[in-house]
Amino acid sequence: MSTISNTVFSQNTCFTYPLSHKRLNRILKSDSLKEAQFMGLIDRLFDRFFRNGQKRETIIKLYEQIACPPNEEKTFEEMPYFNMALRFDKLRQLANEEYQQDFKILINDNDSSSYSFSFVICDDVIFESDWLSREKNANCFQGICTLQVTQQFEDDLYQYPQYLDTDKLIKLRIQTMSDEPEVQRMLEDNLKNPAFSGLNLIEIKDLPSEEGRGNNCFVAEFNDGKLKLSNRRATVGEFRAEPLKQALLKRDFDNLEQLCSLGLGLMTKENPLLSPIIAFSEMNLKQRLNIEISKSLDHHHNLDFLKTLLSVRPIGKTNTTLCKFFGLEMNTKI
Repeated sequence: MSTISNTVFSQNTCFTYPLSHKRLNRILKSDSLKEAQFMGLIDRLFDRFFRNGQKRETIIKLYEQIACPPNEEKTFEEMPYFNMALRFDKLRQLANEEYQQDFKILINDNDSSSYSFSFVICDDVIFESDWLSREKNANCFQGICTLQVTQQFEDDLYQYPQYLDTDKLIKLRIQTMSDEPEVQRMLEDNLKNPAFSGLNLIEIKDLPSEEGRGNNCFVAEFNDGKLKLSNRRATVGEFRAEPLKQALLKRDFDNLEQLCSLGLGLMTKENPLLSPIIAFSEMNLKQRLNIEISKSLDHHHNLDFLKTLLSVRPIGKTNTTLCKFFGLEMNTKI
């Protein structure tokens, strides 16, 4: 293959070692740290993409992550292509956050009976597989699809940081806590008021149903005041009725701001700001796996294996995975 040109690599005049598709492919398959270092590739990647400091130590870490099995149990050793995709994904995770979107896994599955995939850095293909049978390589195909969907999820988070904006989350939760504008304003005005803390909560009780209507409100009574809150059934991401009652009864909040916040848990399916991106990711995966959009991922013919795939890769620097986002609980630890 020809040497890559017109990329961030070739623009650096310090590069005297020609960087080719072949050498980039070799780094994914190299057999020793010595070989990887002699190739000079890792130093080249650091100059643009990878984190500064402790270069020698990070080179070793980088090599170990992309050249060694993804886990001690070798869960996927029967799927060499998926293991290669995992190693490329490790390479992406070590890149600076602003450059991770330049590392992509592309899938070509226009033919329902076969597929191929490729690894791309910027606009350059560094590896491209042969056409593979979807029937014979079904597990591998599902694994590569889950990695691609996970990477796209991260890219969307980086592009739209408002998904992880605590102030916007609090405002959105207040809008679902009550249907009455005056109550919403009262909640906003008292976000930091210690009178509405868990320690000051006396009780919560449902209000009598209005004639011809269901029980739409409940009251949270505190030592120095009451809050009339919505008791309408909560849909995904809404902070009303049972989810709100459960949060109140935990009594672990110092004020309403803490009650409405998810704290360090913004990366959860409970965050309504993330609902659009979660829904899009789930739809994307269903389309890849030929699951009807109207059906749950629970209908997958090999659900335990799908859960394992979705739990392999955490989102960003968190312990959250697409398995958790999609509401699929793992039965065993990987």
